[in-house]
Amino acid sequence: MAGFRQDGAARRRRIRASVRSREPFAQHRAALPEKFKKYVGGVTSHQRVTRYEPPRFLSTTWGDEKDPSEVSFELTTEGDKVRLILVRRRLPNRTEMISVGGGWHTHLAVLNERLNGRIPPSFWTLFGDIEDQHAKRIAPYC
Repeated sequence: MAGFRQDGAARRRRIRASVRSREPFAQHRAALPEKFKKYVGGVTSHQRVTRYEPPRFLSTTWGDEKDPSEVSFELTTEGDKVRLILVRRRLPNRTEMISVGGGWHTHLAVLNERLNGRIPPSFWTLFGDIEDQHAKRIAPYC
């Protein structure tokens, strides 16, 4: 299970709009690591919504149709801020935990920068650093 908390001065609709937008990530395609080039042009996948409580909670299956993992997104208001909590469950192995955890961590870091009016560093530069950090944190026997 991977979970991250990101605080931002944004309201719920700004978070939802930013999460749905693909534009911010398209600019970093040139620096795409070799292991991800097979995904250029898109990926088709099928998810099943497992819990839906608009506008505060969404949970879906993710990945392999036979044995999917699950991802949930929860928005809570804390004063004038909105907290986004993302949790990914049922990842099959350490390699996936590192890659997926690093990926979500990077997406949330980019989202946080954009929602706070800053231009984020390159997605793939951030991802490489974060993936290395996750490799050190996740026990080798997982």
